[in-house]
Amino acid sequence: MKWLLPGEKPYSCPDCGRRFSQADVLKRHQMVHTGEKPYFCALCGRRFAQPATLKYHLRTHARENQTGGEFHKCPDCGKEFTQANKLERHMRTHTGERPYQCSVCGMRFNQKGNLKTHFKVAPSTPAVTRSQAHGTDPSVRQTRQHGFQ
Repeated sequence: MKWLLPGEKPYSCPDCGRRFSQADVLKRHQMVHTGEKPYFCALCGRRFAQPATLKYHLRTHARENQTGGEFHKCPDCGKEFTQANKLERHMRTHTGERPYQCSVCGMRFNQKGNLKTHFKVAPSTPAVTRSQAHGTDPSVRQTRQHGFQ
């Protein structure tokens, strides 16, 4: 067995290039690209790619029992949420609101987590063009990260 140095990520996703330190984590990640969802809820039949997501989902059924099934319903599409803040976040998909902005390139996001992900994968040099910063320029590889040289 080969020992890895801290931060070493020898396994690369052939679809998006994201790197991983463990082969099984790469395999689990690839379900994002394949759409495979082998885990399912026995209570409602909903399917999931990750066991942790199924576990989180099962808590919604527990909350239904605790709250008497009280949900926060989206007035636009009818989707229901067990937490008001989740509905608030969802509403941004309808309004187009993007309150989180990258301080380096100006790109905006509707969720804070998407900005954090962007900050990790986008180049750090402010002089790069918008297409270079977001991977739409095929002549430039994303090799640096915002905030990291």
